[in-house]
Amino acid sequence: MGENPANMHEGMAVRMGGRDWIVPALNMRQVRYFEEKGALTRAFEVGPLSPPEDRSLALEIIHAAMGRNYPDLTVEVLEELLDLNNTPKVFLSIMGLSGLTEKGERPAGELTAGASSGTISSPTLSHRVDLANSRRPDAPAV
Repeated sequence: MGENPANMHEGMAVRMGGRDWIVPALNMRQVRYFEEKGALTRAFEVGPLSPPEDRSLALEIIHAAMGRNYPDLTVEVLEELLDLNNTPKVFLSIMGLSGLTEKGERPAGELTAGASSGTISSPTLSHRVDLANSRRPDAPAV
């Protein structure tokens, strides 16, 4: 892919297809677009038994976010990288980095306008999720 590390947006590193990908948050235009479609809350429900249109919606959101760092990444290549195990993990990473939760609430501890804790932190490129060795807490052990 034609990414330039100097121009990449901060995000969470995820391992897919044998390499690390930096998955950033959605930008404000993307958030507005998906909010207007009612997509952000629906996509939180995506799982192995979800209807194809909901899985497509999650794919569209993931592709939009990843396109910020990998403009040459096609939906077809992304479909090969994602599977029913890692799609929810990548999606939830994007939502968390975007400041969104399942109920549309801000994550615990996040500042609201006008509040100050004296320090500011942001996600960095050093965060990493090893999708090959992780599972949802409610998933049965193998």
